[in-house]
Amino acid sequence: MCEVFNSATKPYRSKPILTLLEKVRRIAMTSIARNKLKLASHIGYLPLIQQSRLAKKRYFSRYQTPMWSDDAAKVMFEVHDEPHNVVVDLGNHTCSCRSWQLSGLPCHHAIAAIACMNGRPENYVHALTPARPKPRGRPKLYARKKDAHEAPVGGSQERKSTKLKRQYGKFTCETCGDVGHTTRGCEVAKKLKRQRRQQQLQNKLMMKLVKKPHKMLKLIIKLVMKLVPNKVLL
Repeated sequence: MCEVFNSATKPYRSKPILTLLEKVRRIAMTSIARNKLKLASHIGYLPLIQQSRLAKKRYFSRYQTPMWSDDAAKVMFEVHDEPHNVVVDLGNHTCSCRSWQLSGLPCHHAIAAIACMNGRPENYVHALTPARPKPRGRPKLYARKKDAHEAPVGGSQERKSTKLKRQYGKFTCETCGDVGHTTRGCEVAKKLKRQRRQQQLQNKLMMKLVKKPHKMLKLIIKLVMKLVPNKVLL
């Protein structure tokens, strides 16, 4: 579907956006009208696509050999399909290849068994599940908020009134061992972290001074000038 759409709109991609959208609208309108004409003249129990799939499976069913398993209801068949044999149950609309259960259309094994009973494959198609109608009114999930004197009715308010909060145990700090807080909020851990940070900065500074001795000598002279009085130096 995506490749068909891309090939149909490829000549118009260099056009302005309004021209491109107008072409897309025309393509969709033409496709809908064409399908409507096909369905108006269609005669059959199944739609066109399912009918064509069923015809293809009916063509391959000629290579199958069905055998009745001698049951009272005459619905159990063993179909020989080289190199495997399958079991078809016409009463429950099942086949051991599981193609019938998955697609809803009788597989070529089932069509061979149906032909043995002089039946029509269209009568063995699974019924489509009807679409669930959308309920009227406001959804219960987004119901209006109730007042304090009103009881909650459905939706999120009912879940909040019946839901239990998670109960947590007492926290124990791994750094100081006290109960009531974790390492993230521990003052001792924060102090140790600051000390480690200062130590890392000092080590980093010393490494730079060792690599450049003249800067280290200047720093030592500055420290001596600050610590020793001027009179002593004189």
